[in-house]
Amino acid sequence: MRKGILEYLVLRELSRGGGYGYDILRRIRKFPAMEVTESSVYLILGRLAKEGLLSSTKEKSSLGPTRSLYAVTALGRVRLLHMKQFIVELQACLAPSQGKGAIENNDD
Repeated sequence: MRKGILEYLVLRELSRGGGYGYDILRRIRKFPAMEVTESSVYLILGRLAKEGLLSSTKEKSSLGPTRSLYAVTALGRVRLLHMKQFIVELQACLAPSQGKGAIENNDD
């Protein structure tokens, strides 16, 4: 589940404006519950780019090695929309219903 949450956060942050891997890492680390490593963010960025959800442009840096600038593709925006819809449905499922959570009301 955490991997899915990290994927969602990466897509969401990049949908607000492209960015470099380190920038995305810094933005995600603002969420106290997300203890995320640099390597996990770069693995997600690489996988999302390979799946066509992100575009990646190499840029030379005067301060060090070449950097990749990431942006969300149209396919990535569709995935992000589906993820947002799932989160809304999950919140509704977990929300209190008649004094009990929906899971507790399930008679299965």
